[in-house]
Amino acid sequence: MAGKIEDEIRLNMDRRALTLVGWYHSHPTYQADPSLRDIDSQMDYQLQLKGAGNAYNPCLGVIVAPYDLHHSRKDSTMLAFWVAPPPESKPCDYGMPMSMSYTISQDTFITQDVLTEMKWLTDFYSEEPDLINFKDQWHQSTSFMDKLKGSLAKKFPKDQTDGRFLEYIHNLLIH
Repeated sequence: MAGKIEDEIRLNMDRRALTLVGWYHSHPTYQADPSLRDIDSQMDYQLQLKGAGNAYNPCLGVIVAPYDLHHSRKDSTMLAFWVAPPPESKPCDYGMPMSMSYTISQDTFITQDVLTEMKWLTDFYSEEPDLINFKDQWHQSTSFMDKLKGSLAKKFPKDQTDGRFLEYIHNLLIH
């Protein structure tokens, strides 16, 4: 299934003349530390993006931990990382994950493409067995939806500070 989805993403990126610079996934209820599988996947992506000859196209891995059960704060934790390859003398070893510093820059507005992709994603995953019920309590008196809103609100583009985008997300996730 993942291979089919990746192929569809590549086709869509080619049609829109976009370049892959990384990938992300979530650890929904755990901290954002890379697992051995994450390290393996990151190394695979880095090798795929290596390019011909000496050219190197960077590949950023990002892990998002939206509902880390060990932290009750409203912000989601994120880790950006890359993997240093194992030494040539030990090619079968795992690479070493290296965390990266980053700065988030807000866009000035949200495009219709982004809104369409969000709708498509929520429709695509709506039947998954591990789907979060955003009305449920996450921690004490905070619902999963309140946690999501608290985490996202400070990261919105400048034209979305009036709450319309939060309302759009709310309507997508709570049917």
